[in-house]
Amino acid sequence: MINSKLEIPIDTEKARFEEFLNLLGNDRIIFSGIFGCGKTYFLRKFFDKHAKFIPIHIYPTNYSVSKNEDIFELIKYDILFELLGHSPDLDKLEVSSLNTLVYLDSADQFEIFKNFISAIPEIGKKVMSILQPLEHLITSLSKKIDAKQNELTINDAKHIKDFSDKLTKKQGHVYENDFYTQLITKLIASIKGKGHESDQADIEVVLIVDDLDRIDPEHIFRIINIFAVHFDVRDLNDDNKFGLDRIILSCDIDNVRLLFNSKYGTNTAFNGYIDKFYSREVFYFDNRKMVTEAIELIVESIQIKTKDVMPMWSNNSNDRNFLILLLKNLILSNILNLRSLTKLHNAEYFYGTFSLHRIDNRILSYQIAFFSVFQFLVHLFGGINNLVEAITKTEFRINKRSNYFLANLLLILDWRNHKFIKEGKENSEFVYSKLPSGNTYRYQIKVTWDENDNYSDFYTATTTSGGEISILDFRRAIISAIEAYAELTRDEEI
Repeated sequence: MINSKLEIPIDTEKARFEEFLNLLGNDRIIFSGIFGCGKTYFLRKFFDKHAKFIPIHIYPTNYSVSKNEDIFELIKYDILFELLGHSPDLDKLEVSSLNTLVYLDSADQFEIFKNFISAIPEIGKKVMSILQPLEHLITSLSKKIDAKQNELTINDAKHIKDFSDKLTKKQGHVYENDFYTQLITKLIASIKGKGHESDQADIEVVLIVDDLDRIDPEHIFRIINIFAVHFDVRDLNDDNKFGLDRIILSCDIDNVRLLFNSKYGTNTAFNGYIDKFYSREVFYFDNRKMVTEAIELIVESIQIKTKDVMPMWSNNSNDRNFLILLLKNLILSNILNLRSLTKLHNAEYFYGTFSLHRIDNRILSYQIAFFSVFQFLVHLFGGINNLVEAITKTEFRINKRSNYFLANLLLILDWRNHKFIKEGKENSEFVYSKLPSGNTYRYQIKVTWDENDNYSDFYTATTTSGGEISILDFRRAIISAIEAYAELTRDEEI
């Protein structure tokens, strides 16, 4: 698995989203999911696998835009940038609806593109990546405009110059806005025309505005308002802005609602505001099941660089199975997300080794079952307190191994009772009844000794009394074991 690419299955949500897209007239969509859950990953994979769609992905979070600037100007530049990357048929681009350019000389024709070129770094892109199609666009338009100008008879040179100044030197002017809007619309029509010529008569251009709720609230509502106003005033053709077939706003709608209430007050009806945008209903993306299916692959890919710990992470080891159980439950409870897990894929991990000096300096942390799991999770969550808080919020679904897992949790949290002390070479049985249910749990400690009768290998435990394990008991046992781990290993890394 080393250096392999992580692939998250999307089949379940793919079928549901495909059915949602096929609803009649569903051309404006809010695609909602919590931050980091994999919305971007899913949308990219989904549209990449559908030849009928040409996706235009834009990411306003990458923009360098101040609060007072109009973010929609950068969005238009970003759309134009992405369209040029889709090889529109520039040779067939008509200039009749771009007639503002006809009144410009060659220098001013180039001038109008300067704002776009200078804005490319502001949208987090590189000019070089579209240099060739951009040069082609400017050259193609210039030739057609020059030809069109030969058909014109305009005697008032001052009028032409005044018009040119308005168009090229006043950034954000309505004429400039009209030009870019018209150009984007023509390029989209050009791309769709290429699809018709290749027998893809149903080709659709889809704009995807990603991470909408992660930008300044002023910009969020500016974007929504622009599209909503367009829908309110559009003609009987029922077209989206720019002639787009679909517009998808990707965000956490609950977060947008909170931002709306903070800006406009809780007495202002959010639903009445937002439902002007979407055509049908909000699509709530839920990929938790898909992500849990990839957890074993992620754990398998982690490269353990501490030799003594490697046996604890071998295939089907109990530490590894316990970690997988915890990660799956954290995902299903929306505590962990795909963004956090992907950082673990193919990651190298070095374990610190701790001496349990409160008991016996000869006992090292890697010899205790689940200590490696707790150390890993403390690192993942950024501290003991964060980990305990996460476990507290987790809704656990236990499995057939839970009895064994509980026994090893008791081994840790009940350390003051047994202190890992051997009694000859016999397995000792202990009793614990301090969990929320009040149930009594019996467990045995198993220790591997070396030939000199010294502490040598791993401490594990098994339950000697069966029965149903309470989920409350299981969660409390995990938390108590984490706290005991912290106490036993505090400031003892060697």
